[in-house]
Amino acid sequence: MLCKRCGSHVPETSDSCPTCGLKYDAAARQAAGASARKRGAVEGAPYKAGDVAAGRYAIRELVGAGPVGYVFRALDQTHDVEVALKVINPRLLQEPEERTQFSLVLRVGKKLGHPHLLRVYEEGFDQDRPFFTTQLVEGMTLRRMMEMRVAKGQPFTLREVEPLLGQLASALDAAHRYGPHSDLKPENIIVLPDMLKVTDYGLALGLPRPPFVQAQKGFRADGYIAPEYASGGEIDTRMDLYSLAAIVGEMLTGLMPDGDGIPEVLMKNPDLPPAFEALYRRALNANPTARPRTAGEFAAEFSSIVASNSSGTSRPPKSAPPVGQSASSSTARTGDKPPPPVPTDQLPVVNIAPPVMVRPALKDDAPVDATQPMDAAMLAAIMAAPPGTAPPAGGQAPAPSEPVAKPTAQVKPAEPRPAPKANASPAPTPPRAAAKPAAAPRPKKAPDKRSQPVLWLVLLTVAGLATGSAGGYVLLKRLRAGQETGTPAVGGQDPGRTQPVNPQASPVSDPMAPAGSCPPGMRLVSGGTFKMGAPAGEKDKTFDERELENVQVASFCIDEYEHPNQKGNPPTINVSWLEAKQACESLSKRLCTEEEWEKACKGPGSARFPYGNDFDPDRCNTEDASNKDRAVAASGSFPQCRSAYGVMDLSGNVTEWTSSTSQDGTVMAQKGGNFARSDSSVRCSARRSVVPTERDQNLGFRCCAGVGP
Repeated sequence: MLCKRCGSHVPETSDSCPTCGLKYDAAARQAAGASARKRGAVEGAPYKAGDVAAGRYAIRELVGAGPVGYVFRALDQTHDVEVALKVINPRLLQEPEERTQFSLVLRVGKKLGHPHLLRVYEEGFDQDRPFFTTQLVEGMTLRRMMEMRVAKGQPFTLREVEPLLGQLASALDAAHRYGPHSDLKPENIIVLPDMLKVTDYGLALGLPRPPFVQAQKGFRADGYIAPEYASGGEIDTRMDLYSLAAIVGEMLTGLMPDGDGIPEVLMKNPDLPPAFEALYRRALNANPTARPRTAGEFAAEFSSIVASNSSGTSRPPKSAPPVGQSASSSTARTGDKPPPPVPTDQLPVVNIAPPVMVRPALKDDAPVDATQPMDAAMLAAIMAAPPGTAPPAGGQAPAPSEPVAKPTAQVKPAEPRPAPKANASPAPTPPRAAAKPAAAPRPKKAPDKRSQPVLWLVLLTVAGLATGSAGGYVLLKRLRAGQETGTPAVGGQDPGRTQPVNPQASPVSDPMAPAGSCPPGMRLVSGGTFKMGAPAGEKDKTFDERELENVQVASFCIDEYEHPNQKGNPPTINVSWLEAKQACESLSKRLCTEEEWEKACKGPGSARFPYGNDFDPDRCNTEDASNKDRAVAASGSFPQCRSAYGVMDLSGNVTEWTSSTSQDGTVMAQKGGNFARSDSSVRCSARRSVVPTERDQNLGFRCCAGVGP
């Protein structure tokens, strides 16, 4: 039975809804269940409770009916597990070649293992009835959730849609590796307490188009069908972008595309930003090539709109009038018209100038980098003396000389102001100056003689403190560097590494690095506690990112480049998690944990990106609006894509496997984004959860190891 309040399934043994807690009378439940089964039988349901389908599936109850068939709760007697049995109306598949196509498409669906895609188990025919079985989950369909919000007069806000859209985009991007979903609609999206699931992958591709479209029209679901599918044209994964935009627009305004064209969403909800209408219209464009390329791209643009629109952060109060009935909407109807649709080929492109790269400010737990030696030129600059001029020993000021007196004489405003007697030099006044009138002495040299000792004393004191502190710190660092590498430190540099020319791009040294060594080609990362995850205010945070928390890790070594860890060579790609794990073990190493990978990326300063806190698409092999032609590059091709620990290419280029897994062991964590992703996906805290069998041309790995003696 389905809960009349929230739409969730209520088990026969329960007296209340497990989702919303609504109480049910046992007798009423039995009557309701019998009534539902009776209605199902009258409406032509092929099975009733107690029947066995295909000699294997014991029917428990009818769950519901849709445009193309019926859904039953059934027990798979072979594996003793409950499944969802979906029976297709045999009138939709009458020809042998049509049934063959149905079987082929459903077999492709078995390959899907993404956490947001409902698993497909089996497909077949029973008494000429096509069927397939899927994972059975207890939740509410997005359709039911939308109906409840409409009944309460509470339309979705941008901020509420964002996490759902993020999960949908993740599911679609995973499914698009095999082909379009083709039947995306709210009825096929199941919302669970902690995530959502998308079902019926490929169903529209396994059925003939004309009868499928007619069946959808009977249930008023044809508004989600892309026009190229309905017209019999060529289709690809961008047909799902049309469906996705239709769903998002309906959640925000209740409007759906129809034969009259794209709905005017700003007329219905004037609080929506014009940027959303531009994105909405582009995704619903009749020309598939004008739509966003991927669901992830659509979700990323939507998230940027949410971040820049403060109205998306608040939820309308329960007492708010329905959308379109407010005073602001009346003004929108009678006054200013909404902006005209933005032509697809003339959408504004935001050009972000590359920021001036300044060494990022470190957190309290990251000491300031003072490892640069203080040479003669720097010391001379501190002391305001020409290069090559050094103070004499003992801290005594040198005798006044012309080069030193010139800067003092040029400070004209200070000349007519006599120095106070208390600060006057204790040296006796020369007899020649005393014998002449007060205005007669040379006015330039007398003030210089009195002020220069004080000036030099102040300068020497400051310079001495700075030089002593920096010199002591540098000496300590060099001694420690020599202990870590087993070789003398020359100029504070590792002789085996090529140091960047730009000091702003050089790695920030970690003074807490432990004594020890790493194998050749690996970088040492100090252990301790670091801040893992994304803060609550992170605008690009995704649903599966970890909350910001202090995590303890031991010191470890990490490959400087992606496997095979050779600068200038292409990274190893298209490998499964097990293959990556075995490759590292063959080198007496291991896959890095997610915690280790993120610490190596963030560095001592806990940066958002390996190179700092501001996204720069040219620092690493990543995409943005200005460059859409990226591809996998050889390791080290972007020399500035270096973390504070000296690890290369942690942002972009290829996504990387880690050894971290979910509690049930079904999905693994990937880090690093890839060349086809932008700022939200290539942050150090960003992650993807995928099945370990996934392979991709954008997917690689690197190895870690323990610290040697």
